[in-house]
Amino acid sequence: MTNNLQQRFQGDKKVGIAYVYCNYKRQPEQTIHHFMESLLKKLVQQQPNLPEPVSTLYSRHMEKRTSPSVAGTSTAIRSIVHGLARAFIVMDPLDECTDTNKPRSILLEEIANLQVQPNTHFFATSRFIPDIKAKFRGMANLEIRATDADVQAYLENKISETPVCVFTQSSAGRRNPGRNSKISCWNVPSRKTSPSGLSDKVTAKDVNIALRDLPKGSGALEITYTQALERIKGQNPGFRRLAEAVLSWIVCAPRQLTI
Repeated sequence: MTNNLQQRFQGDKKVGIAYVYCNYKRQPEQTIHHFMESLLKKLVQQQPNLPEPVSTLYSRHMEKRTSPSVAGTSTAIRSIVHGLARAFIVMDPLDECTDTNKPRSILLEEIANLQVQPNTHFFATSRFIPDIKAKFRGMANLEIRATDADVQAYLENKISETPVCVFTQSSAGRRNPGRNSKISCWNVPSRKTSPSGLSDKVTAKDVNIALRDLPKGSGALEITYTQALERIKGQNPGFRRLAEAVLSWIVCAPRQLTI
């Protein structure tokens, strides 16, 4: 979405594009101040000159070595948006922004205030969480869901990456799972940390049960992560220590890592 907007309006100084990416691992630092300052920074970077309200805000707090309030940052953002032909604000994924101490609610209120101006457009992605759905009631929305073909393609790709079992079925077998199915297995080390979690399943029935038992609903992500950690703990000591070291390195890094 963001890339598409940037390509469509590349070089157009009368169009502002600001976005924030939420990350559940960075919730302690992703406060309402962080989000508002991030939006302001991205809008300012696209301007040929530093807008006067932003310059004043910077000078005032630079001198006192303080941070601007949410209200001050919001005023600066509105001053920039007011001078644009169009402004786009993108937030992805909204459900990974915690609402402890209300940062998500306050941010949505601030964006709603911006949308009073007809030139401002807001786009957000999120899982189906009741309080988030309530915030967007009556607004245009699009449900994005994987089709059966998407799921099948994904599973076939994962099976090819972790070749524990190969299922060959005739068309009749596909219509009647379990019939005319042949399973060929190799004696390869079990990769319990496989993304699909299917690497140790050796029969079609085992795979179907594993797929049936996949977590669903708003808590599915946390359950999936917990299960992944449990699979890591079940590895041989050397692999377990390596996985834990890598995760610790990523989580405890003082700065955001890039590849």
